[in-house]
Amino acid sequence: MELPPLPPLVGNIIDGAATWESIGDIDYSTIGYLLCCHMVLENYVEAFMQAEAGDCFSIKSGRLTFGQKISMLSAATSLPDKYDFLPSLKHLNSLRNRLGHNVRTVISEKELLPLIHFVEKATESKLHKRDTLSVIRHYTEFVCSWLGASYVHIKEGPHIDRRAAFEKWAKGHLSAAHEQSDVNLLGNEN
Repeated sequence: MELPPLPPLVGNIIDGAATWESIGDIDYSTIGYLLCCHMVLENYVEAFMQAEAGDCFSIKSGRLTFGQKISMLSAATSLPDKYDFLPSLKHLNSLRNRLGHNVRTVISEKELLPLIHFVEKATESKLHKRDTLSVIRHYTEFVCSWLGASYVHIKEGPHIDRRAAFEKWAKGHLSAAHEQSDVNLLGNEN
């Protein structure tokens, strides 16, 4: 799909005259996908935090930044090292902020390493596809599955086994295409 061009950015003043910078080389798919995944992750983070807080507090009405929510989760949640997604979630947020303030940002594989390392450690399998979209997809799916399973565990009751809730979420929400991916969220390499 051909997207309409963006207006140029304001450039520098050169010899007393304004200049404009064309921005026709934007990677819309990466920017759009990362921003959408960030919004989905924030939805899961808020739902989990609200479930943990109960009806005493309203997470949404607090109008917290994503970074503040991550800080609150870090202080209130004790995760086993293998599943501690909070440092990598903070890193994803910094990537999102860079993209949000500079449309020319290009994300390198090196900048994706905190996400790659987390997914590989948590799933105990190698992430073979390391392109930006694949890494962000795998990362988002795993973190959403953990938060979703935890949400179910809180809302439906402590009698719900977290692993069973995690598997239920994964089976119910991953498309057939994702099930054929190079990393299985349940920790088995395909």
